[in-house]
Amino acid sequence: MKQAFAVLIMFLALPAMAASYSAPSTVKGISVGDGYVRIKLDQMKAAEDCADQDWYVLDTTNDKYAEMSLSVILSAKVSQTKLSFQLVGCQTVGSRNYPKINHTYFCEETFCA
Repeated sequence: MKQAFAVLIMFLALPAMAASYSAPSTVKGISVGDGYVRIKLDQMKAAEDCADQDWYVLDTTNDKYAEMSLSVILSAKVSQTKLSFQLVGCQTVGSRNYPKINHTYFCEETFCA
């Protein structure tokens, strides 16, 4: 019985991924490539254990919300409104490995509080 419980707990813990968060900041730069968009904020915060920390990356190949996120990012850039990101894991772009954007917050403070 204890073994079954331990296995169940192990499977329940697998989907849980720790996330990092960027600081609320304005968009400094955007770079669009094939299957990804790189975003640079005025205040870049080291996130995840990715080798490269000078951009955050939005994967546009598998994320069904990528178009909406990109629209929010472009709106924030044009209006100079702060936004922040939830970052989960790393995204490889060429030979570089950047923090991957999982969620976009379009507001002046962390988590839109």
